[in-house]
Amino acid sequence: MTNILLFEPDLGKVPNLVFVLKLAGIDCTVSRTIDEMLNWLSAASLMVTRFDLVVLNTFEEKHQKALTQRRSVYFSQLPVIAVKRAQNDFTMLRDIKPIICSPDNLLTCLKEQLALITENHSARENAQ
Repeated sequence: MTNILLFEPDLGKVPNLVFVLKLAGIDCTVSRTIDEMLNWLSAASLMVTRFDLVVLNTFEEKHQKALTQRRSVYFSQLPVIAVKRAQNDFTMLRDIKPIICSPDNLLTCLKEQLALITENHSARENAQ
């Protein structure tokens, strides 16, 4: 099953997001702080858990500043989807190169990225 790491500091948004993702067959682990997200990414690098990609749902400037200050090498190992909101400017995240999606097509964007990941994994396995 697909598993994503979802950054969402607003607890009010979590149940609806998790519900929609479950309907689409996507499991998720929710992190509410930058430190928690980096800890989960660290755990994934140690093979304690696995994530197919990271979704930054509510990601304001204060979160970008915190992430750029404590950014981990593990972030470069996974695709990152950033949800575009009116107040978002992702210029601080240019090193991460997030895939920007609108909230209206988030599920479509997720499925497209997950299909690419699956395709890349299959190509690597066939090459070996």
